[in-house]
Order: sequence, then structure tokens, then C-alpha cells
Amino acid sequence: MRNNLEIKAPCPDLDRAEKFALSLNPEFLGEDRQEDHYFKTVRGRLKLRISSISGTYLIPYMRPDIKGKRLSRFMTIPIENADSLIELFNDILGEEKVVRKIRKIYLWENVRIHLDSVEGVGNFIEFEGMFDPGEEQEKEMGAKLTRLMKIFNIDEHDLISHSYFDMKKG
Repeated sequence: MRNNLEIKAPCPDLDRAEKFALSLNPEFLGEDRQEDHYFKTVRGRLKLRISSISGTYLIPYMRPDIKGKRLSRFMTIPIENADSLIELFNDILGEEKVVRKIRKIYLWENVRIHLDSVEGVGNFIEFEGMFDPGEEQEKEMGAKLTRLMKIFNIDEHDLISHSYFDMKKG
């Protein structure tokens, strides 16, 4: 399992957010077109992500729906034949929703800055910081996210607790 600490907030002006991101002199990882297929689960989430940059992955994850910094435990499993797996998982589990987005990805230190335009939902900014398990490492990552929130003028009350899955209708 891998760990990240993340935040998500609405972002009415993605161009402005991108200027803040560029001020950090990050590495630009690209503009990614993503299609996430969410399947029904008893606990946690299970999605199959089709990415224009990194290919197709099955991503099971656990993350609380809380406002603020959220710890996510997950795996990424490479998939060769997305269509067959989607069909099989639809038969076994049932598909709940498909979420499509265009995501600009920047890497600053070990934090990914996502500028997301989500079809039918809106525009968002997301920070995802990868870290090794441990209380001290999680605390350090929390401090980095707080620093980024200040740079991007994001207040605690701006943060949202749910995933795009929860916000997408139908």
C-alpha cells in the first residue's frame, strides 16, 4: 500500500492557480485526460483509471470523506485490457459512475499539484503529497500542504470532503 495526504478545493480560476503553481518552479508532468470508472464496493473505493499520460490502472483505495487534509491508502495496478476488465467488473460489482476530467499536473518536491476541469462538476485544485508510512512523515507532509494552501490562497473552509465521484450527478 502507498500513502498520500491530500486536499481538494473548488478553483474558479484555473489560470490564476496555474500562475501560483509556476511561481514554485515545479516540474510539469503534462496535461492528462482521465476517465475514471467507479465500481460498487462495500468499503473504500475501486476505480479503473484510463489516463492519456500513464495508461490504465486499477486503483483500490481507502480515504475518509472529511473536510481538510485526508490520508489516502491505495494501490495502483497496471491493466492491459481496460474494456474487458470494465465489462467483467460491471458484471461482478456493477459500475456506479464514470468521471471524466482534464488534469494539468505539476510536481513540486514530492507533492503533485492537480488543476482539474471535471466534466459536469466544475474546476478544482488538488494537492497530493506522497510519503513513507510514519507519524513524523505524515506531519511533515501536512506542513507542506499547509504551506501550499497559503501560497494558493486556499482557506480551510474552502476544502471539500468528497471525491468527484460524490459530486457528479447520475
